[in-house]
Parts: sequence; structure tokens; C-alpha cells
Amino acid sequence: MPCYIGAPEQTRFFHPEPAMSEITTSILSVERTVAATAAQAFAAWTTPSLVKHWWGGWKPGTAPEMQIEAKVGAAWRFAMSFGEAVQWVSGEVTAVEVPGRLEYTFVWEGADDPASPVIVTFEDKDGACEVKLVHDISAGGNACEEGWGWSLDCLVAFFGDQGS
Repeated sequence: MPCYIGAPEQTRFFHPEPAMSEITTSILSVERTVAATAAQAFAAWTTPSLVKHWWGGWKPGTAPEMQIEAKVGAAWRFAMSFGEAVQWVSGEVTAVEVPGRLEYTFVWEGADDPASPVIVTFEDKDGACEVKLVHDISAGGNACEEGWGWSLDCLVAFFGDQGS
């Protein structure tokens, strides 16, 4: 699953296909096409046993713990491993439309940033799925463009490795 190059301290992120991402002063939008259906991509985002294969810190699949349930009001929490360090992100699921849309709040645990809304959409198109993530940081916080791009690249690689 080639989502990183080099040692962790020298990580170079890349986009295996022409990538679309755009950031304004308060909105980050990242899009990728995955070799899966919308239902498969939605499940990969919302099923801990699948998320663990593509989510991580410096290397996909290195998330030591995660919890998510595609249910409004459910808490979600993912860990990212960066060598010895573990960074947690968490929030609450605010809207669900299976398999097309997931909305949740996002917060870096331990940071003073306010929770910010994230919307992920999954759309079947031309035999694949377009995944679009929009992270609104207008109230403050860090959308981490490179991190979201990296995460979606790893999702693309996960489905590529599955032969979907």
C-alpha cells in the first residue's frame, strides 16, 4: 500500500492520480476516486475492522485503536500512530445517509481548537466512487490539507490492493 515514501521523519506525501483539493481561508475540500462502490467506500470509512487497514499516521494501517458507528449522536474516535507518539482525533456523528453521506464534528484531542464540521460524500460514478471531503474550519482549528489528502490517498490504495 504505497502511501508514503521514506522514513517517517522524511515522509513525502503523494497523490497516485490527479488529485483535486482546494483550500480557502476556512474551507478545505479534497476529492479522490476509489475503485469501489459508494456502499463499499462508506463501509470502509465507518467500519472499524476496515478503517484499520487504511487509516494511520506515517503509515496506513497503524491506527492502534478506533471507534465509529454510522449513527447520529454516536461518538467517534481514531488514533494515529507517529512512531512512539499517538495522536487522537474525535467527534460526534451529526448526519448519516447510507451510503452517500456522513457528517461529523472533528477535534484534535488535547488542542484548544473548537470542534469543526466535516462532510464526506460517496457517489457512484462511471464504475467507481467519488469521495469528497469538506472540512469547515471557519470557527478556528486546523483542517490539515496534507493529512486529509494523505488519508484519502490511503483509501484509494486500500481499494486498489483489494482488486476492486
